[in-house]
Amino acid sequence: MRRYSLLIFLFIFLINISVLVYQEKFFEEKASTSVSSTFRVENVEVKDNYTMFYADKVAIIYYNYSNDIMEIIPGTTISVNGQMNSLKNYEQRGYANYLRSKGYNHLLKANAAEVVAYKPIFNTFLYSSRKTLGEYVDNIFRSDSPFIKALMYGDKSEVDKADTDLFSKTGISHLLAISGFHIGLISAIMLLVVKKLNSRTKYSIVLLLLVFYVIFTGARPSAIRAVVFYFSYIISIFLCKRYD
Repeated sequence: MRRYSLLIFLFIFLINISVLVYQEKFFEEKASTSVSSTFRVENVEVKDNYTMFYADKVAIIYYNYSNDIMEIIPGTTISVNGQMNSLKNYEQRGYANYLRSKGYNHLLKANAAEVVAYKPIFNTFLYSSRKTLGEYVDNIFRSDSPFIKALMYGDKSEVDKADTDLFSKTGISHLLAISGFHIGLISAIMLLVVKKLNSRTKYSIVLLLLVFYVIFTGARPSAIRAVVFYFSYIISIFLCKRYD
């Protein structure tokens, strides 16, 4: 069994290396240029003093965005004027590598933006659901709501930087990121709820709920990894095999 695990690991490792080499070889490297174009927003992240809009292969940073003027959510097509920068040789290497790991090749610093059209997509449902849940959390927990949102579904946009730094210094910053801790806790609670069902049924229900939770929280790599391991554990139970 361990021999097969090693082969699977090597196969995945080689696939990842091949993808990275391919991305580097065919990466479009262009000098910083002024652009005026339209983009369909796939995701939105609200930060302290700016907002990130993610479109196809392009991350758009906008400092002047306000919900009072216009609301941009996933599914919105926007017209943007700004400066386009290639991420391959971007000055902030750490941030550039982070964006590239998410599949974006360029960073557009927007000077102005306006809504052109709107058509709902799947991410629209996720964004609206997180927003509605956030409003309920605000009403119930009030001043503590930023921490509750971060603990529940990884939304750290309202957590103060000073508090984030404090979590890092005390070594508990992982609590604010969706990871194996959250997956293990949710699976344990759900197993208690459905404990009277037979093994196949209860584990299947828990796995489906975990998959939905991972998608709802943004499909972060740490959460995906935890669910994959949990799925392997469930498969070993279904196949009546011992796991290492």
